[in-house]
Amino acid sequence: MIDALARRCRRVLPAALTIVVLGGCGGGSSPTAASQTTTSGATTTASTAVANHVHGAVTGATPNEVIIATHYGLRRSEDGGRTWSPVATAGDSMVAALAKLPNGYVGSFMQMSMGSMSTSTSAMGSMSGMRGMSSSTTSGAMGSMGMTGPADVKVSTDGASWKAVQGLPAGATVTNLVASPDGKVTWASINGQGIYRSTDGAQTWTLVLPTQALITTVYDTGTSLVFSTQDGLDITPDTQPSVPATPTAKLSLNTLGAWSACDTCLVATTGSGGLATSRDSGQTWQQLPASHSFDNVVSFPGTKDALFGMVSAPSDKDKGIWESTDGGTTWTRVLDQPQIDFAFALPSGDLLAFQWGVHVWRSTDGGKTWTKYGDA
Repeated sequence: MIDALARRCRRVLPAALTIVVLGGCGGGSSPTAASQTTTSGATTTASTAVANHVHGAVTGATPNEVIIATHYGLRRSEDGGRTWSPVATAGDSMVAALAKLPNGYVGSFMQMSMGSMSTSTSAMGSMSGMRGMSSSTTSGAMGSMGMTGPADVKVSTDGASWKAVQGLPAGATVTNLVASPDGKVTWASINGQGIYRSTDGAQTWTLVLPTQALITTVYDTGTSLVFSTQDGLDITPDTQPSVPATPTAKLSLNTLGAWSACDTCLVATTGSGGLATSRDSGQTWQQLPASHSFDNVVSFPGTKDALFGMVSAPSDKDKGIWESTDGGTTWTRVLDQPQIDFAFALPSGDLLAFQWGVHVWRSTDGGKTWTKYGDA
């Protein structure tokens, strides 16, 4: 199975190379393995380094403290993103998701090696773009971050020391890890098993939605759990979740998050890179013409109803960050830079955008203009 994180990493590589994705887009300090299928159908493997990039971000104990989950460990800033230092106690494995809880944090850590990776390049050939990764909840959880590979889900009270959780199957393939808007409920989807829930600060987990379907994105509205598979979109009460007999909407999503246009508004990207919005917590959707092939579309509380779409591929003429102030009908490019696919709002209202490298861009005017701010 291939999901959004695999597509993210694949798009920035030469077209002839395909990342092997059982462990996401690589991890640790080792280069990832890349596969190339020959005319005879054989698969060869080569080493391809993956640039560091951001999978999630949360605020810390103070308004100026930010912790980011990267391809090679955690990074912490205490001055609003200008300077960064590694969180050495967390190690250097890939942190594929990070969410803030009322009393700490929860993250998904992947320690991978090239020898453990294997998948079919023909399966990956059907994927396009790196659509995925959204800062989908107000708690800072990375909702539809679409990760692959065996993951250790861990919790921390300070962002420095981490301990394993209970109730998740060992060596499971975690595809999503998210928190509710208040951080009191956390959800993890496990490939081939279903969705697990925790109500005690992510320390213990219970399987509540058994299903073998590949879950591409998950979002908690505060009252309902919205999740998408390759067959469509489902909605269920988050207090008594169940798998609906048929999808609520025939709409397969890659990213899903809150839209600040209203309390019940959501914004999502579809499998084809298009855009869809909902004003009733996901019950009904409007699909918009795809003027750009967005990897991620996000919204921030301090920017009214504005939407920000990110096109990451360096070869795409539309690369950069785009803003829409009319619900996604028209777009204006506000930053012309490649490989930006994650953005985050500080408590001050300033915005940070992360470029592969990791290079940090900042906006102090609600996303209208951006300046290079530092490196993580």
